[in-house]
Amino acid sequence: MPQLKDGEEFICDSGCGTIQPEQYDFEYSREVLPDGSVISKTEKAWRAPCCKAGVLVYSNREETSTRLDDYAAPATSIRDERLSAGARS
Repeated sequence: MPQLKDGEEFICDSGCGTIQPEQYDFEYSREVLPDGSVISKTEKAWRAPCCKAGVLVYSNREETSTRLDDYAAPATSIRDERLSAGARS
């Protein structure tokens, strides 16, 4: 979970208010085999404990909200992406 800056807080995407996010196992793939066994693939994700909705980061200073996934993602420029693509060639 990212460290919040001064004046920011986690809020529920459904409007429940300020929250402390909880981590859970998000199932993104499930396969039932002919013999009845199940293959499940999961990854850790964050959600609001109040109603299990998504998590936003709210900035009290700017009065804006950002999805937690977008807030935590590192910023890259088009130039950085081109350099990375060139390095793979």
